[in-house]
Amino acid sequence: MSIAAQGTLTKIMVAVGGSESSFSALNYAIDFAQAGPRCVKALIVQEALIPPELALASGHTLGLLADKLAHAAERIADQTERRVREVCARRQTSVEVERQTGHVSECVVAAAAQASLLVLGRQGHRVDRLGLLGSNTESIVRRAHKPLLIAPGQHRRVRCTLVAYGGKDLGESALATGREIAEALCVPLDVLTVAATTPAGAAIQERARLSLAATTSAPTFSVKSGDPAAAIIACCTGDTLVVMGAYGHSRLYHMVLGSVTEQVVRFAQGPVLLSAKPVTPTGQ
Repeated sequence: MSIAAQGTLTKIMVAVGGSESSFSALNYAIDFAQAGPRCVKALIVQEALIPPELALASGHTLGLLADKLAHAAERIADQTERRVREVCARRQTSVEVERQTGHVSECVVAAAAQASLLVLGRQGHRVDRLGLLGSNTESIVRRAHKPLLIAPGQHRRVRCTLVAYGGKDLGESALATGREIAEALCVPLDVLTVAATTPAGAAIQERARLSLAATTSAPTFSVKSGDPAAAIIACCTGDTLVVMGAYGHSRLYHMVLGSVTEQVVRFAQGPVLLSAKPVTPTGQ
């Protein structure tokens, strides 16, 4: 069984900019592409810092500044595209390259509607002093309704998939996604539950055992206590892919990430895949 065989995560979109973590993201996308027949699109956004209509309405001076900024953004996009093609050639993988002009987060969120997996770098050029996510990545994470992989600054081959399993809601989605990826990449699958007591955690994991009964691999199960984010981070290394639920889609979903999710995304050494449910018609 593979990701391709199940018809999921077959269209991968990776947002590539000037940061090293975005090229780490590209390499993770290529890893998935090489694990089975699936397509990868690299999206390069040439950021429009001053909207053309504003430059036109504001006079000659601002118009000249807008032109200079646009030319600089175009040069960066050209350099990024050349490097993307060099990486793909070196790894002998065909990747479609698409360029757009606009605001990065808006372009990525809109383009992701056609993808089944979105891959992003953890950091951009501009990093919030209070956290480790670039501002564009932070915005996209909060708005996307797709499985979303956040890549660290350094790419490493995934050697293990760790599913942080809570037994309900997004936990079931994370379990299914983690299983598919582990089988496609031929790596071990570990299922971790953080609970107040070992018996409580074992009861939660019974559902995971039933769900994975037909899997071709032999997953391992473990229960930890204490702070959930700290326990998850302690169980993974730089070559571990953590798969977990992201957040519920309440009326505040644009502003609030689950605290455990946010801490793991910020501080895990390796990549983190957020398995999010599609938004409901009411947004609840």
